[in-house]
Amino acid sequence: MSLSDLCILLLLTLAISIISEISANSVDGCGGFVEESSTLIKTRKSSDPKLDYSQIMVELQTIDGLVKDRTQCAPNGYYFIPVYDMGSYVVKVKGPDGWLWNPENFPVTVDQMGCNLNADINFQLTGFGCFKYLDAELNSLSCNSRFLISGKVEGIIGGDSCTMKGGGPSGVKVDLLSSFGDIVSSVLTSKGGIYSFTSIAPGLN
Repeated sequence: MSLSDLCILLLLTLAISIISEISANSVDGCGGFVEESSTLIKTRKSSDPKLDYSQIMVELQTIDGLVKDRTQCAPNGYYFIPVYDMGSYVVKVKGPDGWLWNPENFPVTVDQMGCNLNADINFQLTGFGCFKYLDAELNSLSCNSRFLISGKVEGIIGGDSCTMKGGGPSGVKVDLLSSFGDIVSSVLTSKGGIYSFTSIAPGLN
């Protein structure tokens, strides 16, 4: 074997060794973005403050719910969680109380192809759950905390939905409107005429 052949062989061996070491030390991970849904964006005013995505945590959990790791989102909503062991996991988003997500969690598989086949795992903020009673006669409410906007539709003519019987018609559509008259959300009354909105954006509705 000539000296030049020996040099080429040594270079190939060194290259293979470096590639193997890089592969051994590479870390797979699950990542993606949290962002507002298009519907939620449409309901926000230009004067509304931008959402602080750094309040949001994303967790990597086992199938049994054990937290393996968690990370805080970047200001633009990006997150990345390193995963060192192959297997099945659940990626779960956790924001301030009352923030509603679609989806709330996402099952993933980490294997030789990466996490979720190296595709982004994105979560959309769809609204804000509110937990305070609102009388149906009120015209507006500034929802800057956690509220439940609910009320009751009552019949006035007769039958089981008559006011005197304490009832109300079911299946009646109730719209929640923005201050501009746009429909923010719609629900149907349940038995007894009860309705509630639990996925609403903050602002005057």
